[in-house]
Amino acid sequence: MTIGERIDKEIQREITEKRTAEEPAEQMIIGLDGAFVKGHRRHRSDRASLEIITGRVETETEPGKMFAIVRDRDG
Repeated sequence: MTIGERIDKEIQREITEKRTAEEPAEQMIIGLDGAFVKGHRRHRSDRASLEIITGRVETETEPGKMFAIVRDRDG
């Protein structure tokens, strides 16, 4: 939980900061991938399946930024 809370604070800070690049990038590379993980439920509270999306954004002026999202597909 502590790590998750720290990551949430970093994300909120990035969203609220109005950063501008010193020089606009001439090129941006975006990579996306996704997977659907199907499971089965042993108990009613178990998660049966979920979707994972990962990505990376790079420019020549900024270091690459990576992200991952897990979406619950139950219900």
